[in-house]
Amino acid sequence: MQTPLGRALVALAPLMLTTPVMAQGSFQHQADLSLGTRTSDFGDGFWQASYQYYFIPVDVTGPYALADFLTPRSSLRAAYFTFDSEVDSYSLGGTYHTPSNWQGSFDYTHSNTRTTDYDRYRVTLGYYWLDTGLLSLSYENTEQDGSGYSYDMDEFGVNWRHFWRYQGDSGLDWSLDYRHQSHSSHIYLPDWLDGWKESVNVYHGRADWYFNRSWYLGAAVHYHDGIEDFDYRVRTGYWWQFSRHVALNSSLGTDFDSDESGVAIGLALVGRF
Repeated sequence: MQTPLGRALVALAPLMLTTPVMAQGSFQHQADLSLGTRTSDFGDGFWQASYQYYFIPVDVTGPYALADFLTPRSSLRAAYFTFDSEVDSYSLGGTYHTPSNWQGSFDYTHSNTRTTDYDRYRVTLGYYWLDTGLLSLSYENTEQDGSGYSYDMDEFGVNWRHFWRYQGDSGLDWSLDYRHQSHSSHIYLPDWLDGWKESVNVYHGRADWYFNRSWYLGAAVHYHDGIEDFDYRVRTGYWWQFSRHVALNSSLGTDFDSDESGVAIGLALVGRF
C-alpha cells in the first residue's frame, strides 16, 4: 500500500521536474513567513516570521535553499515563532564571516509558555574547507524557570557539513552532528525530564540529494542516548521561484520509530531582494 508521502511525491513529481519560472541572482535581504503542521492533526502547527540582512550580497551559485551556505556572508537576523497558541518565542542573532573563511555566530532565544520561561544562548565558531565544507564547534546554554523549579543545560557540539557538487546545480548536501549535554535541576525534576540522565550524547546525520536548484530528496537519522531512542525520517522539498524576488519553499517528511505520526508539511513564503 502506498504511503501518504508516496502519494504526495507522485502528485508533485511533474511539477518538480519543471524549470523554475525565473532564475534568481544575488540578494542582500531575506524575509520569510513559514507555516508547519502534520497530516495527523492539522489543528496543531506553528508559524514563524523571520528576517536576515547580509552585509554583502549573497550570490545564488547552486540550489536556492543553500545560497547562504554556499556563499557565506556576515549577517544579522531576527525571528518570531509561535506554536498552537501555546508557545511564543523570539530570537536575535548574527554571523561574522572573515575573508580567510573563518566564521563566528551568536544567537539568543527567549521562549515562554503559560507556566515556563526559557532563555537560550548559543555561540558557534567554524571554518570553511574547500569553499563548500564547514567544520564548526558550538556551545549552548539553556535556562528554564517553571512553577517551583529551574532547569539548566550546557551543550557542546561539533558539526561537519559539506555540499558535494555533481553536475551543474545538482549534488549532495550532507552533515554529521554530535552534541554532549549536561543537565541540572533545582527543587525537583518536571515530569517530562523523568528518567533522563544528567549527561547525555546526541547524534544526528542527514543527506539531501539535489536534482537541480529546486528539488531535493533526503533522509536523516537521530539518536539520543539519554532516552536510548533512534528516529528516522525521509523527506523531500521543492523551491518554486515565481519571480526574481518571491518564492515558495515547500517540504514533506515522514518519521519512523518516532512518537510523531502522519506527514510533516512545511510551507514558507520567501522574499529576497
